[in-house]
Amino acid sequence: MRILVPALSFFLTIATCFSQQAFSDILLTQPQAHSKEIEAAFVYKELPVYTKNTKEKSIFLKNGYASSVLQTPGQWPLKQKSLFVKEIMIIFTKYPKEKNFWNTNYYDLLAERLKNLFILDPALNDSRISYSLVLQTACNSEAEAKEMLHGIEIVYQLGERGKEENLLEEPDFIDSLYLNQDSLNGIRDLDKARKFVKKSKAVDTVVLEGLDLFNFTDSLLVVIDVTGSMAPYYSQVTLWAARNFYPGHYYVLFNDGGNRSLPIGKTGGYEDGRVESVTQLIKLFKKASSLRGKNREFAENDIEGLLVGINAFPENKGVILLADNNACIRDYSIMHQITRPVHIIPCGGITLNPQFLNLAQYTGGSVFWLDQRINDWPTLCNGDIFNLGDDKYRFLKTKQRFELLNEDGKHKDFCDVYTNKLKKKR
Repeated sequence: MRILVPALSFFLTIATCFSQQAFSDILLTQPQAHSKEIEAAFVYKELPVYTKNTKEKSIFLKNGYASSVLQTPGQWPLKQKSLFVKEIMIIFTKYPKEKNFWNTNYYDLLAERLKNLFILDPALNDSRISYSLVLQTACNSEAEAKEMLHGIEIVYQLGERGKEENLLEEPDFIDSLYLNQDSLNGIRDLDKARKFVKKSKAVDTVVLEGLDLFNFTDSLLVVIDVTGSMAPYYSQVTLWAARNFYPGHYYVLFNDGGNRSLPIGKTGGYEDGRVESVTQLIKLFKKASSLRGKNREFAENDIEGLLVGINAFPENKGVILLADNNACIRDYSIMHQITRPVHIIPCGGITLNPQFLNLAQYTGGSVFWLDQRINDWPTLCNGDIFNLGDDKYRFLKTKQRFELLNEDGKHKDFCDVYTNKLKKKR
């Protein structure tokens, strides 16, 4: 109730005072501190390419890419005796796909565009107007994004705004408030996840892109390396979860905390379980990443983490591994114990660790690398060459594994000390 009462007061104030501004001065001058309130004021729309409204009367005010300066302010206000504004649409391009990686801060840019619009016409800051954010998605580079249309479309109608009731019916309002509570919680979760990602200083979105291949409604087992170098990558899992949270996923987070003097497959050093919210997921990451051990071995127990998760959650609909591509798989020799396909998102590095190709092929899973999902294992023949970027890999059917090749086409050592001969596939 401590959350709902202020919200109730806020919405009733809007309903009873039609001249109220939609955006207060404090929202516009401190947008990052009030990001949740700003996001809640907009309806979100995504479409490949925006085209100007032709069904209704409207004016389009241009501004440049990542700019808040209105380039054609002379078109507004219109010299009409009687009109009212129905909707204001602010058009962005969604590049990069994740707002956290935009060069210009998203909230600052949005607030500056609103301020310049309201300087042009203060009457446009009105709670009776519907505000929309339109994100164009058909751009795969900054050059393409710059070529797309950016600006503000003002949709208006001639005549007088229809009379509106001063008070909302209480039952309808209460129902609406409860129905929107999930949306409000979602905004808060997104905000927490974005802050977590920003703090980790993530520079690419490979994890988001890889995880987006999977259905949110599936009960997934997600096994994640949370050692120090992986923070910019594992933090993106919280953002993926916040976009459409599903409590049926099971997480296993492993680090360097296990005792390396124990037998392979029994070293420990992980946190596992389900979470009921993004907040709990972030806490789980913080707890797991803080359990640092004293070992200095530059190799990780990926297989043990997978086996722990599969044994605890055998009814899973898919197994995903987020792994440090720069670290070897220490417990590679027990890979034959895995009985489910493993789908791998290697993180970091410029050369794919062949152990991950081997793990995916051996289990019938896949690897997400260089924006492609590699899983055509049934067609492999002995001696086949895989070209991945500038690197070449040769498949050895008798050994059931790939080997990395050097420029002369000969075997190149990459974690060979851990790549032991496996048992025959069952």
